[in-house]
Amino acid sequence: STTAVSIIENGCRKNPSLPVLHWYSPNAYVPLAKEKELLDVLLLFKKRERGMLSRQPNARLRQIREKCSSVGVSMIQACSLRRHHLKLLNPFENGYQLGLGTENNVRESAA
Repeated sequence: STTAVSIIENGCRKNPSLPVLHWYSPNAYVPLAKEKELLDVLLLFKKRERGMLSRQPNARLRQIREKCSSVGVSMIQACSLRRHHLKLLNPFENGYQLGLGTENNVRESAA
């Protein structure tokens, strides 16, 4: 079955000259292997996963926090990773349809 990680890996293999975007972050670089470890917890329902993590049950958030801690990834990084993979797994649905808010919501929260 196709996963968001396989989409990324296949895209990089097909076009190894894809540019890499470098930017400053106070968080450490997260290797792909650590991202893969998080995906089972972050995308519990795979392609059917919807909504922001802030609206998930406390038990699920605790499980995600514990996994983040064990692999050395911040909760903010995990939220970003989850959002990215939800969009990769559902390319024909926008953020609003995925329960992730509108593009304006995203821009306002980043400001």
